[in-house]
Amino acid sequence: MDVAALSAERELPMVDTSHTDPLHGVTLEQVVTRLVEHHGWEELGRLIEIRC
Repeated sequence: MDVAALSAERELPMVDTSHTDPLHGVTLEQVVTRLVEHHGWEELGRLIEIRC
C-alpha cells in the first residue's frame, strides 16, 4: 500500500493542502495504527525485519 493511498483511505488530517508531501500532518502513531489495522501485529512482525 502506498503512502498516498494510506492517507486518502483513512482520511488522515491534511493540515495544508498546498503541500506536496502526502504525509504532511500525518503522525507516526496514525501510520502505525493504520498498518496494524490493515496487516495485523503478527504479520507486521514478519514483514519488518528489526535487529536489536
